[in-house]
Formats: sequence, C-alpha cells, structure tokens
Amino acid sequence: MEDPTTLALNMTFFGTLGLAFLMFIGLAVCMAVTLVLAGLARLLSIIVLAMVGIFPKNDADHVVRLPRGYAEPEETEEADASAEPGAPAEAATADGGDAPAGETPAAGTARRGIPWKTLFSPKDWPTPAQLRARTAAAVETQAKHHPLLLAVTPEPPTLNAEWAAAVAEADAREEAREEAREETSAGSR
Repeated sequence: MEDPTTLALNMTFFGTLGLAFLMFIGLAVCMAVTLVLAGLARLLSIIVLAMVGIFPKNDADHVVRLPRGYAEPEETEEADASAEPGAPAEAATADGGDAPAGETPAAGTARRGIPWKTLFSPKDWPTPAQLRARTAAAVETQAKHHPLLLAVTPEPPTLNAEWAAAVAEADAREEAREEAREETSAGSR
C-alpha cells in the first residue's frame, strides 16, 4: 500500500483541479446564458421599436470613412428636404400638442414625428396584419443592415491611383526588357 500522506496529497491536488474545471464549465455556461439573454433583449427592443415605427439606424462602423461631400443618396435627399429655406419648422410637444410660439419642440419628437395621442387610442391601433407587415419589414431591414452581416460582406477592392500608376509603369518596363531580350536572342541566331 502506498504512503497515506502521498495518497492524501494526490487526492487533494486532483480534487482541486476537478473543482476548478467544474467552476470553469459553470462560468462558461453563465456567460453563454448572459449573451443569449442580451441578444433576446436586443431583438425584443428592436421589434417593439419597429411596431411603434422607430427603425434603428445602422450601427456598424465602416472601415473607410468618406469625406463630407460623398454621402449616400438617401442621406443627401433627406438633408436637402430638411434644409429647405422658408419651410416652417414643425412645432409639437411631447404629448402631441402644438408648442407655444417661439419655443422649439423636443429634439426626438420633431424628428420622428410620432403621433403620441393616437398611440394610446385603441381604435387607431394597427391590425394584426399590419403588425405582421411592419415586423416583416423590420426583420428584413435588420437582415440587410446587421453589423455581423456587414462585417462579413466582402468590400470591392479599390486601388490607390498612385500605386496603380506605379504598377503600370513597372509592367511597361518589364515588357520593354522582354522585347529587348527577344531582339538580342533573335539577333544572336
């Protein structure tokens, strides 16, 4: 029989390792559950906002940032429409009423134009078919603009003009060398 002290030390050591492994597995499961709950909460918030009519913007950051004048066509049209000279500003308060003269409306209310009074009137609530259509539109929008999908979408390759000119120049020099080699090999025959 082995020494009882060695046996006790080995059991303590391997017991500690086993308990540490079980704690690691438990923490991994807790982390996975936390991530799943966070994803479900985000999905539910998007669905609720879409039912109200607020669609989240694209959250993904692009690697290439274009200068100010190169905005997408949708953005420039919206900016042109909102910056028309002489157009009266919308004045509405958070509860849907008109703001007193000289006061500006709340930033979120004026931009989104949400009719708060009709949201709480059951006769104006959307039908289930309208809710399905809005939900389908929100899911489709999210499917097109989801950050993970944007991250794996390949971007078309673009070349720097100076680099492309240098490559073309190097190719022209190589062709000239090849022609010179062919002439010298043809002349030596």
